[in-house]
Amino acid sequence: MDISGFMVRFASEEACEDHLIKLRWKEGFRCPKCDSDQFTLIRPNHRRNAASRAPLFQCKSCHRQTSVTSGTIFHRSHISLSKWFSAIYLLSNDKRGLSATTP
Repeated sequence: MDISGFMVRFASEEACEDHLIKLRWKEGFRCPKCDSDQFTLIRPNHRRNAASRAPLFQCKSCHRQTSVTSGTIFHRSHISLSKWFSAIYLLSNDKRGLSATTP
């Protein structure tokens, strides 16, 4: 995929969240606590920076809330997923490579 295709596919934060959801739960969301597949997708609009926060999956059985970023390198990051995805794309597609010994 070239840079223009990447920018179209991951143009918004929601597109990045959807992609991460599909990668994490290929068979659909399962609660990490009780293994139930019944959930409600919630967006905490009342919280600070609500527009930039990832949605939460709330289990209907045990009411545990799980973020799409929990347990990933994106967890507790203040950087948006779209910026993370862009950085990963650019690093992984750099033809020059990256030296581990460069100061």
